[in-house]
Amino acid sequence: MGTTKRERQKANREVKRVAEAKAARIAAVKKNIIRMTKWAIAIAVVIAIYSWWANSGNDSVAALVAIHVG
Repeated sequence: MGTTKRERQKANREVKRVAEAKAARIAAVKKNIIRMTKWAIAIAVVIAIYSWWANSGNDSVAALVAIHVG
């Protein structure tokens, strides 16, 4: 009887280990998605601010941007 209990404990530990590994992978993916989203938002804000600044009525800056871009 002791051996079946021992086998059951081993199996339960293995199931727990697998579940914890899966949870860790999911957490890592979520962390990466959040980090990439933050970077994308930051880049979009920088582009929007630069675009607003470049088109704010100062023709020399807009001309300079047009020359560098295309």
